[in-house]
Amino acid sequence: MIASPPIQPLPDVKLPELRQIGKPLRRVDAMGKAVGATVYAGDFSMPQMLHAKVFRSTQASARVVRLDVSRARSLPGVVCVLTAADLPDSRVSQDIPGQTGQKARAGSEVPILASDSVRYYGEPLALVAAETLDIAEAALRLIEVEYAPLPGVYDPLEALKPGAPLLVPPDPPGAGLRNAVARWKIRKGDLAAGFADADLVIENTFRLPYQEHAYIEPEAGVAWIDERGVINIRVSTQVIEHFRNIAKAVGVPQSQIRIQGTMVGGGFGGKEDVTVEIYLALLTKTTNRPVKLVYTREESIFCHSKRHPYVITHRTGVKRDGRITAAAIDIVADSGAYAYLSPYVLLYTTVMAAGPYRVPNLRVDSVAVATNNPFTSAFRGFGGPQACFAYEQQMDAIADALGVDRYELRRINYLRLGDTISTGQPIETAAWLEETATRALAALEARSSKLESGSSKLEAGNQGLKPHSATSSQQLAASFQQPASSNQLPVKIGRGVASYFQSYGRLTWLHDTSQAWVGMEQDGTVVVRAGVPDLGAGQINSLCQIAAEVLGVPLERVLAYATDSALTPLSGTTTATRQLYMSGNATLMAATAVRKVLLERASKYFEEDAESLDLADSRAFVRRDPSQAVELSSLAKVCASEGLPLANLALFKAPFTDPIDPETGQGRVFADFTFGAYAVEVAVDTETGEVTVLKAAACHDVGRAINWAAAEGQIAGGGMQGLGYALMENLIVKDGIIQTPSLSEYLIPTSMDFPTTQVIILESGTGVGPFGAKGIGEPALTPAPSAVASAVSDALGVPIHELPITPGRVLAAVDAARRGA
Repeated sequence: MIASPPIQPLPDVKLPELRQIGKPLRRVDAMGKAVGATVYAGDFSMPQMLHAKVFRSTQASARVVRLDVSRARSLPGVVCVLTAADLPDSRVSQDIPGQTGQKARAGSEVPILASDSVRYYGEPLALVAAETLDIAEAALRLIEVEYAPLPGVYDPLEALKPGAPLLVPPDPPGAGLRNAVARWKIRKGDLAAGFADADLVIENTFRLPYQEHAYIEPEAGVAWIDERGVINIRVSTQVIEHFRNIAKAVGVPQSQIRIQGTMVGGGFGGKEDVTVEIYLALLTKTTNRPVKLVYTREESIFCHSKRHPYVITHRTGVKRDGRITAAAIDIVADSGAYAYLSPYVLLYTTVMAAGPYRVPNLRVDSVAVATNNPFTSAFRGFGGPQACFAYEQQMDAIADALGVDRYELRRINYLRLGDTISTGQPIETAAWLEETATRALAALEARSSKLESGSSKLEAGNQGLKPHSATSSQQLAASFQQPASSNQLPVKIGRGVASYFQSYGRLTWLHDTSQAWVGMEQDGTVVVRAGVPDLGAGQINSLCQIAAEVLGVPLERVLAYATDSALTPLSGTTTATRQLYMSGNATLMAATAVRKVLLERASKYFEEDAESLDLADSRAFVRRDPSQAVELSSLAKVCASEGLPLANLALFKAPFTDPIDPETGQGRVFADFTFGAYAVEVAVDTETGEVTVLKAAACHDVGRAINWAAAEGQIAGGGMQGLGYALMENLIVKDGIIQTPSLSEYLIPTSMDFPTTQVIILESGTGVGPFGAKGIGEPALTPAPSAVASAVSDALGVPIHELPITPGRVLAAVDAARRGA
């Protein structure tokens, strides 16, 4: 059960009024997308361009007895066929990507092309480049391969057992766990004493599935060699710093690889690993011609990483008043055939396993396990959604066992400013958990009131919630709330809320940095240069809006050059919800340096202290008398004539720390955290098992929104993706082979499947990003799946321990409820 608690008042936060930060300004990339002028990676072509295809394994676990590409090579129109035997370096590191300069983790290398054996269905064996796409596809059909099947292992729990087929050496060597790709542990307090102090101990096991990224744009790119002998790769990627690994794989100096990133048509972590880049570089180097490679939708689903499936067991001790005394948590993740980023995803899950709650005595043991399933790696949330599902369903189970309100149990245990998380790291910025949860729940009430009266408005701090427009889901909700009749289906209504905390920025021991360059031209326009891949979320626009605010020019007078490993300062990966925090701060630093030069020169002109001046509307002026002003174009010309620097390259550094203690897991892990909540109301048809989301509300403290509309879009979109993970997306894998390899079988939500999420943005101004911003890109998804499960559980009166919540699982829960009654 869950009540509607009173809204928790916000602390007295008075953020300074800014002219452009926080405004829903039209993004700098909006018009190009709206009119179809944006050229994505797959849209690009060149004269004399070859078309590439990848030949892949049709076995999940086998020895390659024979691979014969002779017939393919002899096909007219085929220019090149490459196998592992033709490569200068047969393996590439897929460790944590980017610019950190850290030594690659042992075991992080994967074959570029398989040779002696294959470990998953779809593993690449050969590359083909031909004059046309049709010829390249015909060449694939001429490649002959003979396999000798090997025993495979497709369940991570089975893979840990003695006698399981060995994909990686035992950890530790000798008598350790079989097939363990990575292990982490956390020890905090006195676990035995904590459980001894408990009045009640609750234990449950939760299962989380794969999730497919399903971005609109599949993996794509074009490569060519320019007049200097540099291999250029125009590609859809989240990481232009991959040029270093590509250079090693191709056998050229790093300076001879140039990544020109395009606007990305969706990434969600799936384009964080190397995708087509190495294949393109190898083929263009071999043929000395431009080469294009674009995956089909089915190929994309088969060949790129997935969200990790998890099995998570929580054992929690609590007092009768609901206070948590101890928790023991065991986590098993399926890494698939190769490690990729599994060790780091597992670490994030481990750190967040106890949730945004005070747990004084804690043990967490986690392991990522190699199997012959599709490999898993980064996905929006990076292990956070799986952790959140488990800890929030466990909180529901505890509340139900104690007979207390589900929200009230959370409130009693919420982390607060100054508390420490599982690793002992303190919460140093606002932890608005009560504030966000109560507003999300109140938004459901506000929308119910709208159904009844036709209008409603809810105060959320200084932000009013807009009334939800009439939709078919509202009409459906109204019909569900009518008295039952013999003609109506037996529908039950339930509500759920999920709270979360999630990091933004990379692990602090990676020593992350980001660079940005900002300059003002003599006509008063501003240029920003930063190697930031834009995934469609407005990363580049945020940098432009920051520069516009600091330098006092309209956003339309700021131009950004981005995502070029050779010509733009390296800004690091668009991953880990880090770009606004890292590159935003770098841009703020660079723009502030230019602003200082402008104001110091203007102070001589006005004969005023620089502190008494300001920049706005493309002018420098005296604050107390804005009529005393000079155009920035005139001021810039004067600065140029006097040799004053109107450009600055800034380097922003995240906190640099040592790794956590390997035996206790204690130490600093992240720079900061975002807090928030998601609430839903559902209708559950107990005859068909269908779940209909009637209302959804999300409330997050974003610190400070740089672009209000973009922040709303991230929150609404992340919530929609989370609802899909909870209810619709069912990637079926049998004996290592994906059974749902297209969007006809693997269903993702459309705008018609779920109601519009009511977005509530709170601004504490305490984040470590520019102007007090916190990250919201990944956190927006994290609580939504758990909120849905909580609502279905509330409707049926039985727990939900597994995703997705399919009709079959709902009917099984209905049967369980009836048996329990």
